[in-house]
Amino acid sequence: VAHCPPRCLPIWQPEGLVDAGLAALPWGQVDARAGAAAAVCIDAAAREVLQGRACAVVTAPVHKAALAAAGVAFPGHTEMLQAAAGGMPVRMMLANDELRVVLVTIHQSLRSAIDAVTFESVLETLRIVQGSGQGRRIAVAGLNPHAGEDGLFGDEELRIIAPAVAAARAEGIDAQGPFAPDTVF
Repeated sequence: VAHCPPRCLPIWQPEGLVDAGLAALPWGQVDARAGAAAAVCIDAAAREVLQGRACAVVTAPVHKAALAAAGVAFPGHTEMLQAAAGGMPVRMMLANDELRVVLVTIHQSLRSAIDAVTFESVLETLRIVQGSGQGRRIAVAGLNPHAGEDGLFGDEELRIIAPAVAAARAEGIDAQGPFAPDTVF
C-alpha cells in the first residue's frame, strides 16, 4: 500500500509501461504510443484487481482512436476490462455523489446500439447493477422520447424494456420504469 500525504494520490508505473517519450507527446493529438501506454495501464490495473491487490479500477476517458492506432483490438477500455475478467458481463457506470448511471450499450454507433437494447441486455444490466451494491433503487430510462408515449414514438419500451424491468422485479431487484429519459435526470 502506497503512503502519501492527505488529498494526494500515489503514482504507480506498471511493469511493461515503456516511457518512449510519452511526456513529450503533443497534447490533443492522437498518437499510437499514448494508446499503447493506456492499454498497458488498463491491463495492469485489471490484473491488480483480479489478483486481489486492489479493490477497484477507476478510469478517465481514453481516446479510442489512440487505442486503435496502437493496434488494440477493443473499441474501449470497458471491453478491455471485460476481456481481462474472462469475458464476464460488464457495464459502464458514470457516477458522482448523488447519481449513478449505468449504460446498457457502450462504444457502438447509435444505429447499432438501438438493436443492442434487448430484453436480455436490459435484464443483465439490472442484474449487474444489483450485484454491484449500487442497486438500492433503480430507475430505468426509456429509449425513445417520452419513453415511447405508449408506442407513439417507438415501442421498445413496451416490447423490451418494461418486460425486462418486470422480470428484474420478479427476481427481487428494486427497478422501476421505463421512465422518460429526460425526466429520469
